[in-house]
Amino acid sequence: MQRTDDDTTQTGRDEPQAGRRGLRLAGDVAQTPRRLSRADDASDHSDRVRQDRQAHREWEVSAENRTAASLETFDARWVLAVRAADALEGGRAAVLKPQARARLLTSAKTMGLRPFDANLVLAVVQDAARQGQTPGDSETIDRLLLVGKPEQSPRRGAAVWVALSLALSAVWAVALIWWLLG
Repeated sequence: MQRTDDDTTQTGRDEPQAGRRGLRLAGDVAQTPRRLSRADDASDHSDRVRQDRQAHREWEVSAENRTAASLETFDARWVLAVRAADALEGGRAAVLKPQARARLLTSAKTMGLRPFDANLVLAVVQDAARQGQTPGDSETIDRLLLVGKPEQSPRRGAAVWVALSLALSAVWAVALIWWLLG
């Protein structure tokens, strides 16, 4: 019997193959490819379900984080971003004239933003406009959230302390008059 190249395996061994049926002869025993049992199918399915559940949980957590981290409409960073977007000129060129920038920076200072943070908000809005985005896009909001929160005005804190001091003084004065006349 004469052997041909079709009868040998690709590894160079002289083991005969059964040809088109996909069986390989190893010695005298024919070996078929292993089929997955129902238990294997079930474990693969449960792994996929587990991965899907994990991905869903991660999505829910990220959605909750985005909701919690969103800017409020009265946040100084958001107000400045909207005003800056309105002041931009030139479409995608996003040009902010010096007079408009000075007016926005003054406004930001009265809202409690530091000059550095205010300029950062302006830069974020300009960059977003150059990319064709608005201040309301999620990527722009994520960038605005990185900017430092505005400080509370020291005047407002001092005014509260003055009002409390005057009220306490009035109470003491009334108590003293009542005790003297009492």
